[in-house]
Amino acid sequence: MDNQTMIQVYYKMLTTRFFEKQAAMLSEMNIVTAPMYLCCGSEGVVSAVAALSEDDAIFAGHRNTSVLIGCECEIEDMFTELLGGTDGYLGGKSGLSSYCDSGVNFFGSTRLPASQFSVAVGAAMAKKLQGENSVVVCFAGDGACCDGTFYEALNMAGVYELPIIFFIENNGYAGKMQTKGVIDCEDIAIRANGFNVKAIMLKGNDPVGIYNAVKTVRDYTIKNGPVIIEAKTNVRYASVYGEDTSYMKQEDINNALIDDPINAFSEYILEKGLLNKSELTAIKEKAKAEVESALDRVLGSMGIEISDSEVV
Repeated sequence: MDNQTMIQVYYKMLTTRFFEKQAAMLSEMNIVTAPMYLCCGSEGVVSAVAALSEDDAIFAGHRNTSVLIGCECEIEDMFTELLGGTDGYLGGKSGLSSYCDSGVNFFGSTRLPASQFSVAVGAAMAKKLQGENSVVVCFAGDGACCDGTFYEALNMAGVYELPIIFFIENNGYAGKMQTKGVIDCEDIAIRANGFNVKAIMLKGNDPVGIYNAVKTVRDYTIKNGPVIIEAKTNVRYASVYGEDTSYMKQEDINNALIDDPINAFSEYILEKGLLNKSELTAIKEKAKAEVESALDRVLGSMGIEISDSEVV
């Protein structure tokens, strides 16, 4: 990862964090009543998108904010869709969990876990038949890998040697259960062995490691077929934001706070000497201002007023 890309990834990670803070605020104020699926604590996924070509196609599930912002979907449009505004890219009908934007090659999210696998494999088949020198990347959570669709998609991708990367974010919880309670193996990646598919495991909160791995895997996938990437990461909140978290272990929540990808990346950038603390702060303030300004414009255009006393 070169220095310019590193700064861009850092900015997008911060933008993701600030966007979700504002989205959570809207949920707490009941301005947004739809279920809120936050990826706070796993923003390192942004770097996976940064490693792709503009010709690659991307699919994701319902916990998708880092992927959307990594793809450079418009922040203002994302807020508009979240609030159900008719001026949104999809007319305010999608919310974020079903968002898509073909202009940035993001071809869709889904509220139904695992349903993105089969569509992504179809897109990969099209790329192979048309002789394109690009890949499909399908993002999903560990819970989605319990669905039969995952195995069907993996089998077809392997049989036809399709150019697709299955990027699995394993945050240790599948819905409201610990992953180890629904998957009888420590690593999802080992399931690739049954399909003669290559698999690698990553630390999901290491943006540089993710970027370099996806860059390498992308070239391999175009020539040789599918790959599973399992990124072990963390989750800070309930599966749906605002719900009871009693099913979560306090140790896991504490580890998520300690192993924060943004803090870790900040320290890495400082140690590398790429930026100093004041420059990092300036980037942070810029990302925060961009998100807040976008939300203000959307609220104003939709005639929604929020008093200062309501803001959390």
